[in-house]
Amino acid sequence: MSERLPNGEELPEFSEGIKEELLETLIQEDQPDYPWNPGEPEAEAYFAQLEQEFSLLDDLDAGEIDIRAATFYSKLHQHWDATNGHKPDQD
Repeated sequence: MSERLPNGEELPEFSEGIKEELLETLIQEDQPDYPWNPGEPEAEAYFAQLEQEFSLLDDLDAGEIDIRAATFYSKLHQHWDATNGHKPDQD
């Protein structure tokens, strides 16, 4: 018998090959470990590297960040209201 999602849709059946690939990915040992203790000396280098990878906001000034954030949150609220069946004139 197949499993169902809360909305009634049937979960897809996964082949053994996909399950094995997922398992291999989860247990790979060549991935770097997360330094769970941020007080350790290795953690500082780890976090510095992460910050370098995510320097998306470095090229934006504070005003542009504020404008983009306001636009993002406005769209987020629109989508949230739409998923909850809320209509803007019901406030």
